[in-house]
Amino acid sequence: MKRTLNRTINIKDITPHNPNWEICAKVTNKSEPRIYVQNKETKKNFSINLMDESGQIKCTFFDKQFEQYYENIEIYKTYILSDCYVKKANTKFNNLEHPYELNASNKTNIIKCDDTATKTLKIDYNFIKIAEVLDKEENSIIDMIAIIKSMSEPHNLINQKTGKEYVKIDVELIDDSNQSIILHYWGNISANLEENTIVAFKRIRISEYEGIKRVNITNSTIIDSEINEEEKERLSKWIKDVEIVE
Repeated sequence: MKRTLNRTINIKDITPHNPNWEICAKVTNKSEPRIYVQNKETKKNFSINLMDESGQIKCTFFDKQFEQYYENIEIYKTYILSDCYVKKANTKFNNLEHPYELNASNKTNIIKCDDTATKTLKIDYNFIKIAEVLDKEENSIIDMIAIIKSMSEPHNLINQKTGKEYVKIDVELIDDSNQSIILHYWGNISANLEENTIVAFKRIRISEYEGIKRVNITNSTIIDSEINEEEKERLSKWIKDVEIVE
């Protein structure tokens, strides 16, 4: 498909009233496949979150589009996307701020393109310290920057209701508030997490079990290791000072 620049719009401008559009956006989140039986037929879907300089939007792929795109769409890569069905966002399954979401159709076109268009994307963070997380209410959505101190081996768990297998990893995070917290990680992008690296998390959820606070990846979480140098330098200096003291 040839790109038509006069059709390119920002994600924030997508509405059902403007059907003739395309966006150039980065995939910031890709769900695990969802496979279920409906009316004796096996159904499949997965979803991605797309981001440009104006915001984020969710796009879901069903059945034929699942088969066409699931293996081909890569997280953190940039794509030109057009001709999707625009619908009101289902806030039960979508906690992005955009009032609409997308469903891929037989007419949908997706082309992988040069990352140059999205390399300069700046994510707006409102970081809080781990010590502050401990005082926040359960289910609060927060942003955090921290050092990955350790990671557990992957655990394979079975959902008792659906029979679906999940992979869970526990990630211990530390920061310069001299506190640590466990991040429960579910999903398919754990390869982007490494011990002793500084990582920013956008939109993670606080949970609590037996009085202990933890944080969890959500379907709108962005994991970013390309954060600004000031933040990296601050935490790098702190961890070096801690190591010297110890």
